[in-house]
Amino acid sequence: CIFGFFLGWLLERRFLKFSTEVSGKIRAVRGIIGSILLLLYVVLLKTPMANLDMYWGNFAFMFMAFVFILFLYPLVFTFVEKLAQKKKLS
Repeated sequence: CIFGFFLGWLLERRFLKFSTEVSGKIRAVRGIIGSILLLLYVVLLKTPMANLDMYWGNFAFMFMAFVFILFLYPLVFTFVEKLAQKKKLS
């Protein structure tokens, strides 16, 4: 968890600077979609990761979960919101 947390946090701070200063409606949508994506991650990858090895499988699963939560999840929303802004300006 710690390795995934630090890598995700460093990548997010360095490249994204994800902001939570948005309307309540957008925060709710982000939360719902993020929860669904995390649930899909757990359902789809828990068993294959556990089959690797008890320790390395758990390490890989938790590492990727934290990188997903702290970097990939904000990356998706940053990308989608920038696309929406471009369409709005066009």
